[in-house]
Amino acid sequence: MSGSGLLTYYLKSICQRHQENLKVVHINAQSLNDHSHFIEFQQIFSNSVADVVVVSETFFKDSSQPNINNYNVFCCNRRNRVGGGIAVYVSKRYQVRVLEKSRGEEKKPEFILLEIDCKTYKILLGAVYRPPKTGCMDEFVNAMSTLDVIASNIDDLVIEYDQIPAPGFSNHDLIYAVFNLRVEKPKKQSFSFRDYSKINKELLAADAEQVPWHEIYSMNCIDDKVTHFNFLLTGLMDKHAPIRTAYVKDFSQPWFTPDLIGLISRRNDTRVKFLISKCREDYDLWRNIKSFSTSKSKQEPVKPSNFTADELNEHYLKVGSVSHENIVESAILYYENHPEEYVGEKFYFKYATPHDIYKAVHSIKSNAVGEDQIPGKFIKLCLNEIIVVLEHIVNFCLQSSVFPTIWKAANILPIPKNSNPEQCKDLRPVSILCFVAKVLEKIAHGQITEFLSVTNQLNHLQSGYRKKHSTTTALLKVCDDIRKTIDQRKLMMCVLLDFSKAFDRVHHGLLLTKLRKMGFSISVIRWLYAYLSDRKQRVKSCEDFISEWMYLETGVPQGSVLGPLLFLLYVNDISDVFHGCSYHLYADDLIIYMSFCISTYSKTVSNMNRYLSHLVDYNTCHNFSLSTDKTQPIIFGSANYINVMQGLEIPEISIDGVSIPFCKTVKYLGVILDNTLNWSPYCVSTINKVFQTMAIVRRNFCYLPTDVRKKIVECLLFPIFDYALPVLTDLSSALCSKLQVAQNACIRFITNVPKWEHITPSYSQLQYLKILERRTLALAVIVWKVIKFKNPKYLFEFFSDVQSSNVRHGRSSVQRLVIPQHRTTTFTNSFTVTSCRLWNNYHIFNYISCLTPVTLKRDISLRLLELCV
Repeated sequence: MSGSGLLTYYLKSICQRHQENLKVVHINAQSLNDHSHFIEFQQIFSNSVADVVVVSETFFKDSSQPNINNYNVFCCNRRNRVGGGIAVYVSKRYQVRVLEKSRGEEKKPEFILLEIDCKTYKILLGAVYRPPKTGCMDEFVNAMSTLDVIASNIDDLVIEYDQIPAPGFSNHDLIYAVFNLRVEKPKKQSFSFRDYSKINKELLAADAEQVPWHEIYSMNCIDDKVTHFNFLLTGLMDKHAPIRTAYVKDFSQPWFTPDLIGLISRRNDTRVKFLISKCREDYDLWRNIKSFSTSKSKQEPVKPSNFTADELNEHYLKVGSVSHENIVESAILYYENHPEEYVGEKFYFKYATPHDIYKAVHSIKSNAVGEDQIPGKFIKLCLNEIIVVLEHIVNFCLQSSVFPTIWKAANILPIPKNSNPEQCKDLRPVSILCFVAKVLEKIAHGQITEFLSVTNQLNHLQSGYRKKHSTTTALLKVCDDIRKTIDQRKLMMCVLLDFSKAFDRVHHGLLLTKLRKMGFSISVIRWLYAYLSDRKQRVKSCEDFISEWMYLETGVPQGSVLGPLLFLLYVNDISDVFHGCSYHLYADDLIIYMSFCISTYSKTVSNMNRYLSHLVDYNTCHNFSLSTDKTQPIIFGSANYINVMQGLEIPEISIDGVSIPFCKTVKYLGVILDNTLNWSPYCVSTINKVFQTMAIVRRNFCYLPTDVRKKIVECLLFPIFDYALPVLTDLSSALCSKLQVAQNACIRFITNVPKWEHITPSYSQLQYLKILERRTLALAVIVWKVIKFKNPKYLFEFFSDVQSSNVRHGRSSVQRLVIPQHRTTTFTNSFTVTSCRLWNNYHIFNYISCLTPVTLKRDISLRLLELCV
């Protein structure tokens, strides 16, 4: 039997002998940070049904998710250094309160102090790990004769204790103690599910046609219609996919097969061989096998112990509360009394056809089940038979300006942001909404977007949640504005701003008032009011962590289809704040910037502070709040001008009385920008990400075939290079070489070509482009899309000047882009100039109406590959 199998056997036997007694075990894990090691730990201890499992030397990081089945975990991780760390796993049957814990500080013991409520009694449990050469515990440690100890002041209640060898899992033995304290017998866990895989589609279609859907048509209330629709649909599900209940016999992983256990046994044999031989080769073999790991575990909703579900739900609602109700009401009155700006035909919802509904249903990929318990998977199975009913319900909602009550209920799943959530803010809310509600939202979203496109009312400097817009296009716009400023021998002052919980703070009354001024008809406003009002939510992580329903007064629904668009419309007029100042928006990320001469820096800071003061007033009227901690001011310019600025006393940026110093580097939409725009910090960051990712997968090199290694590079490593690569048009040759070395390492990982051999033949063999060619390809696709679709508008303005030559190429004349005048190499290498030259050099662009993004990418790739040969 393998070492881990033997440990599992001993633990099970202990727990079977003492099912009704309190069982505490301790193991020094010597790192659970390796995923495969943690999986083994999970397999062993989730099966043991011990009441408390204490682990020292976890090596957990803040990003770790060390959850195991049937246990709540409490961690103390080290900060800013590796090693150490303790974790306490307590059965979910008990209520636990954290009394005190250490902060993972250097040269101090690490500890967690817990109060465990076993209903009939409470116990105080402390877990302590003393790192080597650590003070503060000398007298206590000197009194101990062993490394791992379970100490207790109720030794008269100890009915069994011992130590168990744990070969293959740890160099330390496991120790345990059983106390004569009665505990609840573990309950069998069960779960319910519907099996849709075995549905006979022909029988389902036949039964669906016999359902009396016509009963819905005669009802006058939308809630009655939806309730009856759900009732009839549930009847179909009960017949073709009835609810089944299954009991969890144990918590073993289904893939933890005897073959895998045999491999673990062989792994442990290598350790035993090393201990006997003390041979370096045997140690290397053991270390390499033990380092085998896979990807990170999936984030799962948790049941926190420091607060209740109701407290968590109240926290989520509190962040969107109205701070200045009177000021917001004054803003509403201002918009209502403001002269009508929209002139034209008002927006009304159009009739949704079956084709529209069919398209909307299949565009939703989520399988989450909302409060109505109707899954999208089942809707899609019988869509042909129920599409007429859906057509009736959807159009009744749109034309009657109503929204069903049950579709306004959301279950919130709290997902941890770190490995040990202690406060409400450490949990991210994920809303689960009804599937059919999303279908209705999809249709409304499409019609509203079409109206905004025709009337051209949406802020063209907003890049979030819009087709043909992205973080890359936003970066291209901002970075080329910086290059243009440097080309004019000026500097640019930028301030990067972040709204705090902006989506949760949208005021419904102010939003609807704005939409009415934008040409939305009264019937549409009424429907949106019905959609936004009386929404409710509850936190639901598991069966014993459910809050009461609470109503939302502000905010757009999280996880909804329509919510992001409504937010964009809510902040659509933010441009009024920045007359005379440039800005760009990506959803709630805002950057404002101004160009200036070096002699006017003081006046520019004053003007920037004035704009920021106006923005604070705008936020107050709109129930927003700026996060000053995330505000980043920076001055961009040439290296010479930046050196001059460093010798000057520049006043600081001020927001609502808070002074914020200028930064040398900032992070905007995932890209690090330094004050001279030379890309060195971003390239270093990119290279580090590549090699960190490669270090994880390289440990498994000998187990991975070539095609798998190729997939790993294409899916995990190349996206790191490709993100924002079109922005780096002015990348220096030195930095480009460094990126190329990192890409070469990826190719060597695939082909196993040693570092002293040329790598270029491998590129040809794999049909991969190098860094410069990948950038050229990305630029070609972007400029083609911008010219063809004339979107984003702020990039199309760069290429609006087109002149036709007399050269005939097929049936169309060759259209050439006019290269803008410039004076420095900075703008010579800008996106605008580089793209114009690229367009003019590739005549394939002239067949713009005949190409698709796929064919364009294929043709350009072939040309670039030919040049590389």
